[in-house]
Amino acid sequence: MKKMISTVFVLILLLLFAVPVFAASAGERVFDNAQLFTAEEREALQSMIDAHVDEYDMDVVVLTISDNEGKSTRAYADDFYDDYGFGYGDDDAGVLFLIDMDSREIYISTAGRMIDILNDARIEELLDIQYEYVSMGKYYDAMDAAIVQTAAFIDAGPVPGQYRRDEGRYLEPWWIAVSIAIGVGTAAIVVAVINSRYKKEFKPVPYDFKNESKLSLSLKTDDFINKHVDRRYNPPPPTNSGGGSFGGGSTTHTSSSGSSHGGGGRSF
Repeated sequence: MKKMISTVFVLILLLLFAVPVFAASAGERVFDNAQLFTAEEREALQSMIDAHVDEYDMDVVVLTISDNEGKSTRAYADDFYDDYGFGYGDDDAGVLFLIDMDSREIYISTAGRMIDILNDARIEELLDIQYEYVSMGKYYDAMDAAIVQTAAFIDAGPVPGQYRRDEGRYLEPWWIAVSIAIGVGTAAIVVAVINSRYKKEFKPVPYDFKNESKLSLSLKTDDFINKHVDRRYNPPPPTNSGGGSFGGGSTTHTSSSGSSHGGGGRSF
């Protein structure tokens, strides 16, 4: 009897761990847990995502929640993407759009190649688009517009000069200020010690500058012979037709599962 109970318990655990993989493999990409969309709107978003996934081989997920389980909006978005096994290719490329009604925040989580395509500037553009709608309660319109603009960014590709920067490798502003203060204080102490050691009473040194100084002048002329001017046209720098700032980069962070994500959010 105990052996049978243990077997059933193990099977239940296996099923629980298999749920995320099953949900992702089934093709579902719209998870309206906060019930913000109508049935027709959910179907429309799912159809739009299916078309984009087939065309770009990049994952697109829409998620709404009314309870973030005590997590930050960023952590919830990253964990949901990782735990449910979303993403295409070896780098699990894709993007997740989250509407967190608990924290009243929208968030965009990127992974894989999508980190380079949706850099920080482009994410801000997408947040601008979404904010205009969610602030009026038009949640479907926010997701629809974000997906359409994301497709345009994918078509344009990464912006010229794209790079990634890990937020963990940069010092906080307060720490920079403390470091500067410590450096200035240390330098002031060193200067004070040197001055105290080499301070001597000033004694003027007699010098017969009239007899010891000599001045010799020579004449030098420059003759203007010819003048040649070259004129060249310098075209303006190229603009990025795909949106977002020219150059720029993507700030990345590590999720609880150890995966690298980009992204950004905004309260509404």
